[in-house]
Amino acid sequence: PTYSTQGAFVAADGTPGPEFFVGSGQSPHLAVGGDVALVVRSVTNRSDTRNLHDDIHGTCIHSDGTVLDGFVISNRPGTETAPAVAWDGSQFVVDWWDGHSGITQQPRADIYGARVSRTGVVLEQFAVANSSQPEDTPFVAARDGLTVFAYAKFYDEAPYAAYRITLRTAQFPSPDPVALPAAPSNLAASHDGGNFSLTWVDNSTNEIGFKLERRTAAFAPNWGEFARVGPNVTSYAAGPGLAGDFEATFYRVRAFNAAGDSGYSNEVSPPRVRITGPPVGSTYDEPATVTVTADAADADGQIARVEFYVNGVLAGTDTTAPYAVTLNALPAGDYNLRARATDNGGQTATTQDGTAGFGVFARPSATITSPAEGANFPDAPASVQISATAQVPPTGQSGEFVNRMDFYANGNLIGTVGGRLAAYNFEWGNVAAGAYLLTAVPTTNWLRTGTSNSVRVTVGPPPPPAAGGLYYHPLPNPIRLLDTRPGQLACDVPGAPLTGGGTRTEAARVACTGIPASAQVIVGNATVVNSVPGATGGFITLYPSGASQPTVSNLNYVAGQVVPNAFTVGLGSGDGAFNIFASSSTHFIVDIAGYFAP
Repeated sequence: PTYSTQGAFVAADGTPGPEFFVGSGQSPHLAVGGDVALVVRSVTNRSDTRNLHDDIHGTCIHSDGTVLDGFVISNRPGTETAPAVAWDGSQFVVDWWDGHSGITQQPRADIYGARVSRTGVVLEQFAVANSSQPEDTPFVAARDGLTVFAYAKFYDEAPYAAYRITLRTAQFPSPDPVALPAAPSNLAASHDGGNFSLTWVDNSTNEIGFKLERRTAAFAPNWGEFARVGPNVTSYAAGPGLAGDFEATFYRVRAFNAAGDSGYSNEVSPPRVRITGPPVGSTYDEPATVTVTADAADADGQIARVEFYVNGVLAGTDTTAPYAVTLNALPAGDYNLRARATDNGGQTATTQDGTAGFGVFARPSATITSPAEGANFPDAPASVQISATAQVPPTGQSGEFVNRMDFYANGNLIGTVGGRLAAYNFEWGNVAAGAYLLTAVPTTNWLRTGTSNSVRVTVGPPPPPAAGGLYYHPLPNPIRLLDTRPGQLACDVPGAPLTGGGTRTEAARVACTGIPASAQVIVGNATVVNSVPGATGGFITLYPSGASQPTVSNLNYVAGQVVPNAFTVGLGSGDGAFNIFASSSTHFIVDIAGYFAP
């Protein structure tokens, strides 16, 4: 059960006034010293649910009805209960049953005491009786500097063992008169991921400690003490404060000693910040473009900036509301979001890790396995058998699988095959003579789509080559010649994107590709992966090494895009290489399907 202590002022004729709340706890006892009364009580300490025990607390009440903040008189391990208090003329004297020396259910307990000033400062703790035998039922009386402690002590001696009333007397020195401490200053506060911290300047040389107070605009509008720290301490850090979601919290600090409390420091309220978008748990397909938004406010100043962090790395800063940052070309993965607001006074607030984030899933993909690149069907109209397999990467949606494959020729839908199949086979019939670029689009049970490789085929008899002309030679399997992205599999992996405005010379007649020295032209597929930081739009031009750059482009792209396109490019007569010009920095992939040679 939870107990509370109530109080009331009683007139000289015995008429009670209205009740008021003194504090939590039970077994209260009261003593009056001039215009101040001290109420002592036993309060259950619930900080460790496995070891609940009682501590001794006190509350000072002024004759004008002011109930001051409660304070701890003793909170040593083990149960402390049954407090009593008396006024000796200059200070309060408290004693209580103390079980820290033995088992709380007895067989052993002692009597301990403390001196407390009129301002609620614990001046000294001491043992009243701590023999090897149990002591119990404490009481105290005092007057004019003389204090009498009474308690029951167990005597194990002839003619019989029993508890007997025992008295001890003491004379305590009066508290030394001291001046009030000076008020602290330069209080600053910050909220960081659900925790908060305070710092201040100590302007006093005679404080016993500092009292920390706070209030909120609505949740707890009245000032209340939430912590005390010792002398010469100038900072405090703890877990979440009183404030509810996005509610302003105000803090102030004052020093205290036996003479009383100092004035207050300045009042401060750190900024507040919360991420408002995207909704927690949102998902996107790669390459994703995501806008992150946040609210920020400051009760005693202005917001100077809001910084956005993605997986602990600064991704952008906004200095004007509404606060937002856009993330471009995000690959598959989990993204944790954090926002940090700074006000014009340098105070900060940071959202808590793990409370905002989203996921980006890799798209499904398909591979056309038949017909081969460059295949020719000499008789028109022809029947072309197309086969494709589908893949869902591990970074796709949980439980996702491909259940439909759409086939395209020159960008036009030519057929659909449904079902969860190991291979998707489609017969494209009555195909007229011509050249065709075949692609496939897989669709999953999550209605997400992907891309495939492209395969070029021709229908109808191929034109005979001119004397001394070039013949097309398809490679048995396409070869990835270049991939600028780090950690990829390709013949050439530079690990850095193309330089904007620069030209890269790429050798094609290398052992990795299987392209012979007689090859004069290569045929393949080029892909822009525009996911570099600060990506912008641009174009790619491919041309033979040693030749002048033409004023045309093979690929055009915008920021964040993945754009493929087929290409045919001649090779330099001397080095068998070709040039790649990029108007802006981007990652680039070159796949070779075949070559022309005599």
